[in-house]
Amino acid sequence: ALREKALFLRISPAVKKTNEGIQNLLLKNNFVAAGNPQQHTSTMALNIAAGDPETLLKSFHEKTRYNIRLAFKKGVTVAPCTDEKDIDAFYKILQQMSKRQDYELFPLEFYKMVFRTMVPKNMATLYLAYFEGKIVGGIFNLHCAKKTWYMWGASDHNYRQYMPNYALHWTALQDAIKNGFTTYDFQGIPENPDPKSPMWGFYNFKKGFNGEILRLVGEWDIPGRLKPLYMIANKLKLV
Repeated sequence: ALREKALFLRISPAVKKTNEGIQNLLLKNNFVAAGNPQQHTSTMALNIAAGDPETLLKSFHEKTRYNIRLAFKKGVTVAPCTDEKDIDAFYKILQQMSKRQDYELFPLEFYKMVFRTMVPKNMATLYLAYFEGKIVGGIFNLHCAKKTWYMWGASDHNYRQYMPNYALHWTALQDAIKNGFTTYDFQGIPENPDPKSPMWGFYNFKKGFNGEILRLVGEWDIPGRLKPLYMIANKLKLV
């Protein structure tokens, strides 16, 4: 952070909230709990270490299994993105969903940068769902150390009856097993799930895959330059 002249460096450890030892270690090493965290502190992770897709499928909720089969039966196909130009279509679907759900996106160039930087290193895969030749959804997963994370995704609301999101995750899960990954992390879920929450739809979808709910220690910062300025900004929840 000092070398890059950054105000602070932020980390989001994959450590359970109950691990007080790690939190104490962070405090001893001058880390500060982020006043305005940007990532979810609760996630849902699926253990795929057994490496058996059929057994895994049977472990899903009945409705999830049904929707997976329905998607393929209706003609949805899924394939990894190989052409950066297709990210434009994926981004339009992301914009559609972000407007509907009222959340912010990174700029288009961000997703293209991740694609060209990480896909050639086998550290990311952008899966695209097609219906009658049209891109109707996509999920962008990142991979590291036997684990894959579902980072960004969306499906075209006009094609929701074809269940492309179920086909996307089932394809990604099968690939993760083939590649020897042991964990599939569905990422953010609400800290306290509530049917009235705008996040309920995301939670209900992910819950169908029957993963383990993990509550994490959250985001931590270590100040770089101008520490007094950072501490004021963090206290006011400006960073």
